[in-house]
Formats: sequence, C-alpha cells, structure tokens
Amino acid sequence: MLPVTIQARADKADIAGITPAHLAAGFPPIDTEVQPLLDIELRTLIRHDVATCSMQAEPLDVAKSMQEHGGTCVVLVEDNRPLGIVTGNDLVRVFAGFYCEESTRQLVVKDLASSPVITATAQTSLLDALKVMESRGIHHLPVTDASGRLNGIVSYRDLVVERQNMIAGHLHSIEQEVQQQSIQLVQAREQLQTLSREDHQFSIPNRRAMEQDLDSVHDIALRYNRPYSVALIDVDLLRKYNEVYGHESGDCSLRVIVDYLNNSLRKTDRLYRFSGGRFLLLLKETLETGACILVQRLQAGINALNIPHQDNPTGHMTVSVGLACAGAESPLADSWHDAFARADAALHRAREKGRNHCVISGERELPGSSMSMTNRSAA
Repeated sequence: MLPVTIQARADKADIAGITPAHLAAGFPPIDTEVQPLLDIELRTLIRHDVATCSMQAEPLDVAKSMQEHGGTCVVLVEDNRPLGIVTGNDLVRVFAGFYCEESTRQLVVKDLASSPVITATAQTSLLDALKVMESRGIHHLPVTDASGRLNGIVSYRDLVVERQNMIAGHLHSIEQEVQQQSIQLVQAREQLQTLSREDHQFSIPNRRAMEQDLDSVHDIALRYNRPYSVALIDVDLLRKYNEVYGHESGDCSLRVIVDYLNNSLRKTDRLYRFSGGRFLLLLKETLETGACILVQRLQAGINALNIPHQDNPTGHMTVSVGLACAGAESPLADSWHDAFARADAALHRAREKGRNHCVISGERELPGSSMSMTNRSAA
C-alpha cells in the first residue's frame, strides 16, 4: 500500500485533539505552547542514518541490520520509497513464537510490517507529527522528500525531548521575565516609599518621615535612656515676604535656607519639612547644652545669609526656634509627642518675643539669640 503523508499543519483549534497519553506525559495542551510547536519543523530533528531493507527480507536479516545501525526499527522500502516499518518489538513477538532459526525463515518482514506506513516531510511541524504519532500509537515516523523517497526518520522520543526542551526554554524565559518584573516592582516600591517620605519641593524628608523617625528614636531613648533633642524652626514673616516678593521668590529663599541648614548639620542630624515655612530638626544623642550651641550657630548663620526682607525689622529673613530635649537630663514621656509639644510651645514663645529668637522648653531664652533684637517690638 502507498504511504500516508502528513500534509496539513495543525492550527490552534486542533490542540484540543491531543490524546490522553499526551496529557499523561505531563505536557498540558496550553494555547501559548501551540505557536512554538508549529514553528519547529522536522528538518532539524531528522536522523538520516536509517536501517532499510526490502519487503522480502527475512526477520533475522532485519534484526542484524537493526543491530548494526543501533536503532529500534527498520524501514521497508522499494526504490527507496517507504512502504512499511518493522520495530524491535515486532521482531521480539515473532521470535518469541518460534524456537529455532529455521522456523523464523518461513516468514518475511512484509508480513510483520505496519502498513500503510505513515510518513512526514521535512516541513511537517513538530505539533502535527506529535499528534499523528500519539493518535496512531506509533513511535517512528519516516521522513520523505518531495518525490516521496526516504530522507530519514524521527522518533517519538526525539519529538518529546524537543518539546521538553522547548517548554523548558519557554519557562526559563518566563522565569527571567518574572524575575525582571519582580526587580522592577521592588525598585518601584522602594521609589514610591522614598517619594512618600520626601518633600518634593526641597528633596528633604517630609512630615511622614519625621513621625516615623521620631517613633524609632524615641523607642531607643526609652529602652536605653539615650537623649535626643528636637528644634522647631519657623521662617519669620514668610507670608508677608510672599506678598511683597512673590511666591516664587519665597520658594527660592526657602531653598537657600534649607540648603544652608543641610550643609551645616552633623551626619547624625536630620532636617524635615513640617509645613510651609516650618521645619523640624532632629538631633540624636544630643543633650540640651549641645543642642543650644548648634541651634544658636544655625540661627546666626541664617542671619548672615542676609536675604532681603523689607517687612522684617532686621531688613533680612530670620527664623524663630523652639527647642526641647528628651531623655538623660530631661524628662522622658511615653512618646515623642511630648518633646514636640514642648518645642512647639517654646517656638510660640520665641515668636511672641518679637521673632528672631530661640527659646528652650521651660521658658528659657538662649542668650544672644535675638541677634540684638531683644528690645525691639515684634514685627
């Protein structure tokens, strides 16, 4: 009988026809797998060293030829055109039924061959070949050229291995993509976390970051009785400055002050924007004496910037400061809100004194903090 050649390629709808044996092998027919299987042609999987014999060959001769080629099947040909196929299992069944060589010579291989033989071409897709082999229960598929002559053979095992490799490669690509997306997600989350803690205008920590850091510092103070200080810094008469010079100029002036403060702090100190023209300075491991010295120096430095402000009695921009300490020499409450409230009350007292003052919690004004403005009326 003439061979039956696989002609049509399977499309995505055909994937539903894969047999239960396909599923049992652990390869579910998912849609994302179809196109790669269609793209792989048998030309890359053909074994050209094929054992062949005529239809009249005897089983023993076929077995010897199979052994010489190291294969598990022999293709029966006529004029190099495949007409049938005999596998090692076919020969085993034959030899199991006879006890001597003479008995086997009564048979010829055409009596054992699967016929008509199913063949494929080099252009047949891996998916088509797998579907046909599984549906017909065959393990070897002769491959023919355009004239129908034998070109080589592919085995079911080779196709399954190729499919495994393709799936493994596909999964590896997916894993890499997922890993890359996970890295990007972590980076985006970190960036979002940073943005959520940063004042977008001055690129310094915002109020949310301030509260989180104060929670942490206060917990350490409670556990180990370590001191810290907080200073609330308020730019004097900022609203009037914006009315006269404009909000854009006001933002630029605040930027100058913020840059000065950041560049003047110790590595352990932290500056936060609390609101508008008000900032909080967190001084870790700092007692009242050290905090007073630092705050006086910062206040004097801002005065030295000499940023013009016609509505300020000094003629330039100034700041008022309220300072409070916690731990060690000062009382330590259950939360940082106590130190913050004391610093806020001290700031209000500094403003009441005529601005450009620095007051310590407990109504004590730092000597010289008013920068020769102590006796002048409030602006």
